Amino acid sequence: MTPLIDFADQALINFLEHDFVPPSHHGFRWINIKRFRIPAAPADERLLSTLIDDGQFEDGYIGGGADPGSGVHGPYHLGRITPAAYQAVDVDTAIGELDTWARQLGALPPTLADVLEEEVYAPIRRAGSRYRLAELGQDAMHDLGFIPAEFHEIVIVAPEVHLLTLIVAADD
Repeated sequence: MTPLIDFADQALINFLEHDFVPPSHHGFRWINIKRFRIPAAPADERLLSTLIDDGQFEDGYIGGGADPGSGVHGPYHLGRITPAAYQAVDVDTAIGELDTWARQLGALPPTLADVLEEEVYAPIRRAGSRYRLAELGQDAMHDLGFIPAEFHEIVIVAPEVHLLTLIVAADD
């Protein structure tokens, strides 16, 4: 039987690799993108549930990559994340949240702005649906939940190209 989602690949956009002026304005920020193939277009709630159960989702985003068995996702205990923790958002809300975060220290180098457009914003615009992980609060955080310092997560579903994409933007 074909799995509902199947990890395809991952990309990292590291702000440190771009020439900010002044140089300190990169802010040790990054965006991690994980793409999953979806063989069909099941209900988005079922896709979100399957994503949460996938080993690639179990990632504290503090340097080691996916860590199945760790029980964490970003700053949160994995068990505190359910499909109900995701809010459907429109294109402007999804892009606005990520773009505001990316530009919080000022203008972006043109190279980074181009990468964000191609790898993050354009796929969000093309997606059939978009979901934002809500703030789950202090009681949902694990012991190292303060790392990363700021955490934003958008999940996009693009059934026409058979992709579910997990976009995590954070500061170290």
